[in-house]
Amino acid sequence: MIPLYELLKLKFPDADLLTQIQLGDHGEGEGAEIVIWNLEGVPVPSTEELNNWQIDYDLVYRQRCVMNTRKSLYPSWERQLQMQYSDLLNDTTTWKDTLAAIKAANPIPME
Repeated sequence: MIPLYELLKLKFPDADLLTQIQLGDHGEGEGAEIVIWNLEGVPVPSTEELNNWQIDYDLVYRQRCVMNTRKSLYPSWERQLQMQYSDLLNDTTTWKDTLAAIKAANPIPME
């Protein structure tokens, strides 16, 4: 299940989630809920709408999580350039193999 904050970021990418939309948790085990809604011309979403958005954005969310994991595992740009240069000089494929291994270990979900 996508956290409400993440779901709203996906649905309203241009919204300021500090001033236009604020979430709160009353500590009753219900989790986060919308406390302030200041999106002009957009009504506060119902629970049914939020549930439908969960389904709609589940794949996008999972894909972004995998992409973030990949980014954290990739060598720095400087290191990648060094690997490419070394591969050119030594006729090796270290850079390509490194990135391929990271991608193979972290496939992007398609459904």
